Amino acid sequence: MGTRSHLWSYVNYYYFCVFVDSQKVFPVCFISIIALEKIFEWGGEQLAMYCGPDLGDLIVITLNK
Repeated sequence: MGTRSHLWSYVNYYYFCVFVDSQKVFPVCFISIIALEKIFEWGGEQLAMYCGPDLGDLIVITLNK
């Protein structure tokens, strides 16, 4: 089982390096990072409501950076 999954990781790496253009990958990754930032911002604000003002501010600042 371990050898099969190890071989599969090489197949995925080969496919990514040969068939995927890096100029197409960068914009997709950039858009996903922006979406994650919004999710973390929302999650931090939700946690801050339950943790109090001091710890809540620390959580919001930590997740926004």
